[in-house]
Order: sequence, then C-alpha cells, then structure tokens
Amino acid sequence: MENSAYQIQADFVKALAHPVRLQIIEALQKGEQNVGSIAKSLHLSQPALSRQLTVLKDNGILGCRQQGLSSYYKIEDEEILKVLKSLRSFLCKKLKKTEGVLKSLERE
Repeated sequence: MENSAYQIQADFVKALAHPVRLQIIEALQKGEQNVGSIAKSLHLSQPALSRQLTVLKDNGILGCRQQGLSSYYKIEDEEILKVLKSLRSFLCKKLKKTEGVLKSLERE
C-alpha cells in the first residue's frame, strides 16, 4: 500500500479520536439533527460542537445541509456504525484479557 493510503487511513482514524466526536456519531444514529439539537443533547456550547462537527464533515463522516439559518447534520455512510461497533467489540475483548491478567496477579 502506498504511503498516501496510510495517511488517508491515519487522518480518518484521527478524526474519530475524540470522545465528543464519538458522542456526535452516536447521537446521529437516530437520524439527521440540527446543531442546536445536538448541542442540547450533548450539553455542549454551539462553538465547541461546531469545531467537532467540522472535523467529522471534513473527513466525510458526516454530511451537512442548510435550511434557512440552521445546519442539519447526518451520518454520511452508515458503514461507520459498523466500524465503531467492531472497535467497541475489540476493546471489550482487550479489557477482558487485561482483567484476567490483573486477577491472576492478585492471586500471586
């Protein structure tokens, strides 16, 4: 694989590497929402939320449309939900292994 392909992958993963961005994606699983609605559900200021939305939009994770003065965001490709589900599954397995190691250390 070319270096540019690795860079694209790294940039994409970096776009997901923020707790608020993951919360935004989770909030949008139910469908399109305007910025005010997302901000209210996540208890964030609109400027703080807008910065995170921009990162997700610029990386093709979210789509945006304007309606009057409001911006509405949605998940661009539902495949991202599968990716995040796989990530959670991987992390759960990893944590269970770590938990097992810690328990074995306690017995020693």
